[in-house]
Amino acid sequence: MALEDVERCSFGALFEIETSTPCCLSITSRERFDNAVADEKGLGHFDIPVQGNVGDFAQVDERVVSWLQVISSKFPRCSFEVVVDTSLPLDFPEILRIPVSINIYGLVRDGKAVGNTLSDMLLFLQHPQWLAPGHSYDNPQYLGKVKQEDMGPNPFIFGRQVMFLVIENFAGREAGRLRQLVQTSFESEGPSGELKSRHRGALNLATALTKGRIDLTAFEMCVGV
Repeated sequence: MALEDVERCSFGALFEIETSTPCCLSITSRERFDNAVADEKGLGHFDIPVQGNVGDFAQVDERVVSWLQVISSKFPRCSFEVVVDTSLPLDFPEILRIPVSINIYGLVRDGKAVGNTLSDMLLFLQHPQWLAPGHSYDNPQYLGKVKQEDMGPNPFIFGRQVMFLVIENFAGREAGRLRQLVQTSFESEGPSGELKSRHRGALNLATALTKGRIDLTAFEMCVGV
């Protein structure tokens, strides 16, 4: 049997091109979630079955589950992992929806076909924030040469995830409108005054939530203020 028939690698982390919305976990048990991440330092990582449940404490969004099911049906040797950035301000009981990274692992020989399948689904593979020990990283959609510094925690992604936390968990009735504004900011070269105002308010709240732990420059670049 050829090595490529058994050798596994990470293909990267899923990202949806169309909406630019982070993958998300809905917490089903706050107590069990807190216990699960209590001992994690920096990044917590948990296996995901194609049904989308993460342990006994959370569930992956339905849209993500549908992606995993398509990938798994075509590439049964693929496996999935959710990565939670525990440096996010998660210690608020009101927070029940959390942005995460979803890593894909699979056979090296399947890489090109997996990449093509994801492209057809308008899904993009980002550099992973965390890599399982013993696995190489081979992104079938990335044409450049991967550098070691490309992987690991990313302040730009962190800023987007904080924005997601604010909108999804604290924005109330304005959540739908704010989501649209966030999406618009990534599609517009020059955000409108209203957009800047809304983002400034979200930025102020995010800053308070993170108690100064956020990289403000990266966050402002992220939201376009």
